[in-house]
Amino acid sequence: MPATGGTADDLRKDAATHDSFESILVGAYLSRTGKPKEEIEGQLKMDQIISSSEALAQGWVDSIILNADLASAPAAGQGQPPSH
Repeated sequence: MPATGGTADDLRKDAATHDSFESILVGAYLSRTGKPKEEIEGQLKMDQIISSSEALAQGWVDSIILNADLASAPAAGQGQPPSH
């Protein structure tokens, strides 16, 4: 668990930031997984690390990218520029 410090106002601000970020995550997982909101919120509250295989099996990710896959991918900024 991360260390916490500061004034009460600092802690309230940090909590509001955390709540906002969690809301964004819940929305993203809702649209991508189709899981019920309560299940997603429950998983986020568990603060549990799962393996990539578990994440795939549970529908949290679409695929697993292996190091070999990354080696053949273009480096950031090395691909074609977007066409406008």
